[in-house]
Amino acid sequence: MSVPWGFGVDTWSIGILILELLEGRNLFYPIDEVRNQYVLPLALAQYIAVLGLPPLWMIQETTNPTIPTFFDSQWICEVPIPEFSLEEFVTAIPPGTEKDHFLSYMRRILVWDGAEASAPEAATEHPRDVKAAIGDDSHLDRIQLPQQRQPFCDAPVDSPASFCVE
Repeated sequence: MSVPWGFGVDTWSIGILILELLEGRNLFYPIDEVRNQYVLPLALAQYIAVLGLPPLWMIQETTNPTIPTFFDSQWICEVPIPEFSLEEFVTAIPPGTEKDHFLSYMRRILVWDGAEASAPEAATEHPRDVKAAIGDDSHLDRIQLPQQRQPFCDAPVDSPASFCVE
């Protein structure tokens, strides 16, 4: 959405990775295969199918001037919102309690606003919800989470290695 983001993006990526490993296919595929290029309206339509409409603040604060043209309190783009859901996408887990818990966890990870996403360490707080994704949860009580986030590298933020995050 071309808005500021933080570590919630990492949580989103973990969720997408879990789903793609579990299902062996992409949840989102916004690629025009004829031109072999990413298609923004197609991506947004696919996200809306799974997540619902984005928060109004994201549409208003985006730095991409094209994004607001797709909305007028609802999706008005000519690209249709596909008819699929996260529940339909997940087929590797049979219907039942485990799938319900797994989907509940995924819904806390896959959100528009990364600040509202459950942090990866929340998996240790909800072991039943992720059991379907990680198997036996008996080891979750041994996970040691760092008390303070360490930088990924020592390069100054304004250096060419500015990918380093504190």
